[in-house]
Order: sequence, then structure tokens, then C-alpha cells
Amino acid sequence: MALIEASRAPLRTQQELAREQARPDVAVFGSLGTNGLEGSMGRSIPDSADDVNHLTWVIGVAAEVNLGKTASRSQDEAAAARLAALDAQRAVILRDVAREIDLAFQALDGARRRLEQAKRQRDALIRKRNLAQAQFRQARTEEIAILGYDIEVDNVEMERIDALQAAREAEARLRLALHAYPEER
Repeated sequence: MALIEASRAPLRTQQELAREQARPDVAVFGSLGTNGLEGSMGRSIPDSADDVNHLTWVIGVAAEVNLGKTASRSQDEAAAARLAALDAQRAVILRDVAREIDLAFQALDGARRRLEQAKRQRDALIRKRNLAQAQFRQARTEEIAILGYDIEVDNVEMERIDALQAAREAEARLRLALHAYPEER
């Protein structure tokens, strides 16, 4: 994103320069001097600077306007097109980052739900195992039932650990996606 912003600055400068070059060129000029010739070609150098017959002055304005499509207008349009392309690229990046953030939130939410479900299952199985142990002490059940509950508790504990790992990975992806999202100035 920083690369796109860095690419925009020279394009803006190029566009401003092209627009400046497309403006009309206006010049005001003037001159004051003497001509050394008299009407009858008698005197070639005037006697004094106060002699107004020999003063020559010129005042003018010159304007140069380019009509039609000029090179500067083409440069302006080319810079504008490249800026539009950079804006489109920036929009795509922002949309992709927003999608990545959304997916990371969904993954984190799903992993947390799995983790809570695994905790509830484990707690329920532990209660059932404790009940089976109490029944075993009263000789109302066999030891194999307790071992079955122990295996189920271990399996659910592995599922809980997997869910915990998935939640941590989702948190890391979310942090990474949030870090990639540019701060607007």
C-alpha cells in the first residue's frame, strides 16, 4: 500500500506540470528607444534625450494558446489514467484485506465455538465418568465403563486442544490481516 502511495506522488506532479504547460503563455513587453534619423535625414544622432521626435516606444502583449490536443494534454491524460489505475489497484487491495479480515473473524469465531463445545463435552464426560466411578464403588457397574469414559475424555481433550490451536492460528491471521489494513489519513 505504501508503494502505491509513493507511486502516486510523482504522477500527481507530472499531472500538475502537464496542466501548467497546457495553460496559455502570456507575455507583456515594452521598449523605449530613439531612432537616429530625422524626417529629412539631416541629423543622425539627436541633440538631447528630451527631443521627443526621436523617441520610439513599443508596448505589447503576446499570447500563445495551443489549440487542439497537445502533448501536455496527452501527458495529463496519461498521468490521470495511471492515477486511476493506482486507485483501482488500491481498491482491490483494500477489498482483499477486508475480505481477509472477515474470514479471519469467522475462523476465530468458529474455533472459539469448537473450543467451548469441546469444554462442555469434556465436562459432561467427566461428570459421567465420576458417576460411573461412584457406581463402580457400589459394585453397580464394571470397570470397563470407567475406562470407556476415560478414553472419551481423552479424545474430547484432544479435540479441545485442536480447537485451541485453531483459535490461536485464527487470532494470528486476524492480527496479520488487521496489520495489513492501512490507516487512513
